[in-house]
Amino acid sequence: MEYFENKTIVVPCDFSEPSIEAVGKVVSWGEPSTNIHLLNVLEPTPVIVSYGATVPMPPNFDNERFELAKKRLETTFEQDKYGKLHLQCRIGDPGEEVAEFAKEIKADMIVMPSHGRTGLSRFLLGSVAERVLRYSSCPVLILRGPE
Repeated sequence: MEYFENKTIVVPCDFSEPSIEAVGKVVSWGEPSTNIHLLNVLEPTPVIVSYGATVPMPPNFDNERFELAKKRLETTFEQDKYGKLHLQCRIGDPGEEVAEFAKEIKADMIVMPSHGRTGLSRFLLGSVAERVLRYSSCPVLILRGPE
């Protein structure tokens, strides 16, 4: 697709099947000049509260999770199969971090799947796609999965 020529595209990846499929679609649409940035966002480690006492996680816990996520990106999206991708990890609110990252790199578009949650699960979990749409300063293409 010529539309993606010389464009910078952000694809959030949470390692779910829909997000891996989204990466494959963007790679197939892209041109050699397309810059594709994969972004995995880890939610901050919660503090565990039990019987009135707080139990903090070990000090390096987020760093270890961060390194594991980077390695998983590298092994899941090998250059032989997917070509040259820019792999990034962050820690924070996924919706806000995706939009902020896209703004920082002056992305032309964000392409992401929608998991299609409805009802109570959407209310409890929130919608990352909805937050990305709300916070983003560039176009967002939401790929709907099968119904």
